[in-house]
Amino acid sequence: MNGYLLIKYNNKTYLLNYYNKKKYLHNRIQIHFNGITISKTIESFDQNNYLIANKLRLYVLSLCKNSIDNLLGIGGEYYLYFPFIKANNYIGISNHKCIIDDAQYNIPYSKNHLVDYNNSCTYPEIYKAETIILNVYNIHVNIVNYIKSIDFDQLIVISCDLPKNKLLLLKNNFRIIKMRYFYNFSNLIRIIQLERKN
Repeated sequence: MNGYLLIKYNNKTYLLNYYNKKKYLHNRIQIHFNGITISKTIESFDQNNYLIANKLRLYVLSLCKNSIDNLLGIGGEYYLYFPFIKANNYIGISNHKCIIDDAQYNIPYSKNHLVDYNNSCTYPEIYKAETIILNVYNIHVNIVNYIKSIDFDQLIVISCDLPKNKLLLLKNNFRIIKMRYFYNFSNLIRIIQLERKN
């Protein structure tokens, strides 16, 4: 994890730093990206391949529009993009409490919602978000239906090992503008830029 080895021993979490051979006892790791440091809990999602993580993140940022009203992030690491995109409102959604906690810790001006992806009644009411960043492993049909209900300009999907049926779900509901692959050890991470179908 970005130069650290995570060790769990006797219900405690240790981080071993490869570079200066120190060990730390705590439940947070630090991610250095684009000149800032983001602190994450150990249980939180992280692009753990340090060889491509920041390349992938920078590519996502290159696709994002700037100076917008609402920016919506869904899934893991969504909040990591917030400091680099000028928006009036930063809204985040996840089904993992640790991701919501990390978002509040790092981006206190954001509004974050813990949801159950299987229950669309738990999703917040959002009518417009110029940019949506979706970073989930399993693209749930409820998430797709939720996004379709929002007036948006661009949707950027970050997904690992996206199966054909999930890619088809995206293609049937949105128009794909471009797709780029990042090789992550034995699998592929896809970055897909989409827009609404007319």
